Amino acid sequence: MAKSKFVWLVVFEGGATQLVKAQTPWQILECDGLIEDSNYIINLTRMELADKCSYKDALDIPFRD
Repeated sequence: MAKSKFVWLVVFEGGATQLVKAQTPWQILECDGLIEDSNYIINLTRMELADKCSYKDALDIPFRD
């Protein structure tokens, strides 16, 4: 699996949004730390490569091999 993380903008039904640092969209869908259930996600947008200093408030999903 890739060793880069991206910052993803997650949009839920009703307009709630959350920033997540993850390698793939599948990690986001399987994550327990989302503010709403993943069944309510209506859009995932990959924004940019994540680094340790950017988007400090984003949910950071650990690397997975």
